[in-house]
Amino acid sequence: NLLDLGTDSRWDFQQTVWEKKIHPGALIHYDEKKGKFYADLLNNRIYLASCKPTLTNYQGDVCFYCRKPVPLEDCEVEHFIPLDLAKQFYLQKKKKLKYNLNNIGNLVNACEECNGTTGKWYLYFPAKKYWHELHSRNEQICNSDKPLELTIQSNLGKTKDERFQKLIELRDLCIELHMLEWEGPSEMHGPLLYKF
Repeated sequence: NLLDLGTDSRWDFQQTVWEKKIHPGALIHYDEKKGKFYADLLNNRIYLASCKPTLTNYQGDVCFYCRKPVPLEDCEVEHFIPLDLAKQFYLQKKKKLKYNLNNIGNLVNACEECNGTTGKWYLYFPAKKYWHELHSRNEQICNSDKPLELTIQSNLGKTKDERFQKLIELRDLCIELHMLEWEGPSEMHGPLLYKF
């Protein structure tokens, strides 16, 4: 019976996912040549709270956007370029975005107001001044003694100019895909760190 075959194949698929401990948010693909399943987590929402201390080392214990002091336990790891970019890119271009939006160069600590429904939330991309701030913060990471430089370089480029150009391209892509721009919080609690 065709219905039983379909049920059996779905159950076999589920068992394979459990056996391989594949993340529930992953896109599962089947490689016919190798006869294996594999998971694709690129640009899916994943748990990022472990990044908070590292991000705090580079931006201080303040919200990236409004500069309000935020204790580590209260800050939220926020995707500067929203994950929705990957979704919009796929829907409009019919291919996957090759930039990893979950990389440290795209993550910032934010307060609940700036990251919530009355702030940037997950649908908006930040105003231009924040892109300069992100670039400067990323350059600070690249110039530190931490191994994060390689992560930033693999996602944005080997040189400072390449990294800045990649951010410009990503911002232009947000605009091209008709995403909404967020001007920033209504109240600033301190100046942005970097001038452009």
